[in-house]
Parts: sequence; structure tokens; C-alpha cells
Amino acid sequence: MEQSQTRYQLNKKDVVSELLDGEVVVIHLQSGTYYSMLASAADIWGALVGGWSAEEIAERLDAGGDRRQHIKADVMRFLELLVAEELIVPVAGVSCDEPRADFQPTAPFAAPELQKYTDMQELLLVDPIHEVTDQGWPNREN
Repeated sequence: MEQSQTRYQLNKKDVVSELLDGEVVVIHLQSGTYYSMLASAADIWGALVGGWSAEEIAERLDAGGDRRQHIKADVMRFLELLVAEELIVPVAGVSCDEPRADFQPTAPFAAPELQKYTDMQELLLVDPIHEVTDQGWPNREN
């Protein structure tokens, strides 16, 4: 299947994300790196983790205009960056007919940007929540 038709999901094993006042904040728990996405980047992130393919996202972002190929190229570059950073992973065996979350762009399209921050890596990696066992946290000795 062509990459623009592939569906993706959050790398649930290593990544958490939250939408806060129009900004998507993503934390990669294994590296301690965190990311910020605004405007079109936040819209694309929401659509990708909501089950939309790059092709479908570009179609929706173009909204009947004539920039679909340009938008698709920007979406694909952004998607490749998210995969390279191990924030999303392809989903195998999902058909194009499967239901997906609603997606309505909140901002006019602009080339998506992924802001990457490494200044809190040590703090995020030292956090005791990384030491959680099946018994939960904190792990108290009896």
C-alpha cells in the first residue's frame, strides 16, 4: 500500500500526547524529548492518530481548492518526520472503510512544523514513574 494511503496510530508504548488550548504536546517517554505542534501541525496530528491517511488529510485540508498536491507533499514530509521521531507507527491491516475520528481543520493550512525540545530530558527520564511495575507506583516494600 502506498504510504499516502497508510493509516497510523500513536506509538502507545513510548509516547503520550495531549491537546491543550490548540497546541498538541507530545512526550517520548523513552528519550525524554518533548514536542509541540500548533495550527496545521496540530490538525494533522489529530487526524493521523484519529485514523486518517495522508491522502485523506490533504483532501480535507485543501477543502475543494487546487493545492492538494502541494498540501499532500507537506503532509507527507511531516508524517515522515513523526515516524522518524517514533511518535507514530503504521497500522497494518486497516481498511480504508474503517470508521475514524472526525477531523475538521481548525486553522488555514500552513506547512506543518514540529518543535522539538530536549532541555528536560534528564528530568523526564529520572521521574520515578518510569520505574513502574505491574504492582503500580509507588512500589512500596512490605
